[in-house]
Amino acid sequence: MNYHVIFSPEAIEQLAALYNYIADVAEPDIATRYVEAIVGYCESLCTFPMRGTMRDDVRPSLRITNYKKRTVIAFEVNTKAEQVSIIGLFYGGQDYEAILQDELAITQAQAAFTGAAQDFGVENDEDVQKLVDEIRYENKSS
Repeated sequence: MNYHVIFSPEAIEQLAALYNYIADVAEPDIATRYVEAIVGYCESLCTFPMRGTMRDDVRPSLRITNYKKRTVIAFEVNTKAEQVSIIGLFYGGQDYEAILQDELAITQAQAAFTGAAQDFGVENDEDVQKLVDEIRYENKSS
């Protein structure tokens, strides 16, 4: 049974940032090979998605694996949908636990705000999204 592997927008941004970093300190060909190897490793999760370590203590359903002990790959497996979601790629000693916990808190807050807005008859999610964006900005600033 093969699972479908998808990359979150955040994971794609992180891959681009990693590419840019390596291209700046080394050269674009090296950056291309490294990022392509990470993508290939992530895509290999389609055949054995339950590898890695469960990290429910950081975020429910979170699994962590490493690529060459330098890049942490955070992902979730949905067995019903037969899907692996790559939710983050962290390198250079980044504190993936704190980052993922902050993202989870923001997602939960967004759901709560959306629910509250609907309770008060607000049909436009743009105002709710503006508030969530402000919270994200405040979290990044602190």
